[in-house]
Amino acid sequence: MTAPLLSIVMPAFNTERYIGATLDSVLQQSFGDFELIVSDDGSTDSTVAIVRSYAERDRRVQLLERGNRALGGAAANRNHAIRHARGEWIAFCDSDDLWLSDHADVCAAAIRESPDAVIVFGDYRRFSGSIELAQPSTLEDKRFFALGSDYVQEVARTASGIEIYRMHSDRLLKFCCLRYCPLSTSAVLCRRETMVRNEIGFNESWVINEDFHAWMRMLEVGPAVAIRHVLYYYRQRPDNATSDVIRVYEGMARSHGAWMHRIWEQLSGQEQRTYRDKVAGFLGAAAWQHSRKGQVVRAVSAQLRLLRVRRSPADFLAVLRTFARSLVWGVFALFGRRSAESSMSSARAEPGADETGSGAA
Repeated sequence: MTAPLLSIVMPAFNTERYIGATLDSVLQQSFGDFELIVSDDGSTDSTVAIVRSYAERDRRVQLLERGNRALGGAAANRNHAIRHARGEWIAFCDSDDLWLSDHADVCAAAIRESPDAVIVFGDYRRFSGSIELAQPSTLEDKRFFALGSDYVQEVARTASGIEIYRMHSDRLLKFCCLRYCPLSTSAVLCRRETMVRNEIGFNESWVINEDFHAWMRMLEVGPAVAIRHVLYYYRQRPDNATSDVIRVYEGMARSHGAWMHRIWEQLSGQEQRTYRDKVAGFLGAAAWQHSRKGQVVRAVSAQLRLLRVRRSPADFLAVLRTFARSLVWGVFALFGRRSAESSMSSARAEPGADETGSGAA
């Protein structure tokens, strides 16, 4: 059997509400030379049954079942699917996102225009509820494609006129570290041979930013191309991993902290200070959020980890302020809970309360 150009990797866990629409958005692509590998992480709803029904109708769909909720979450799911992939390129699509109908076609055209590239990515829009109310294109909104940016090497066009930006990978890597990372998982493609040869995958011990190191390692080993075109819609959900701000700050501090140590010697003095301040900022934000919840130990722990990154006099004083603030908020929270419990107890003890309600008629 001839290997397809693309292997589309889709991790899944309890997304019965969304996965049907996601599968439709992939299978209705104008470019069809792909396989779609869905790796399920022990879903307890009808996710598996939905995927099976699609696999029965379309032989491009494969279902991999990892059994009971295995360790590693989406990262392990993606790694598992990659090991079963046959395509020249690995594309990614989360099981609640929506691909635009020309996603695969545009990416295939970009690949043809840049045969030496090892990683390709494009723009996306965020939405919750209806895609008609989606936010503006994320990278356009941030002016990522501005000409004159030092990470842009040259601009070309596909046959259909879509702009593709060949990047200075080393400069883009630093931009991702010091500013923000423009690569969003469902808009990224990686050359499979490059991933396998360099043992590049997703960090299974992280819930947040688990893809960051994979993208950075790809940038370390080869050329990158950015497509000035919206490739997918990112679904914002209240139960997303990124909806927990403390988890986000802690996760970003952990992943960026590890990468900062990896590339420290490659940075100038100013770049080192900028990256250090960024990681310290994540930890400071985590400490603040913990303290607002009255979580004394966690707040102080985050502040002490900040001292491992940066040791200014203000940072040492911040440890004391964090301890005091979290202690005060903890006391308020304790009294608030006791007051609420007291009110509930009084309501339950009110004589005849149930009888009055049920016998009013």
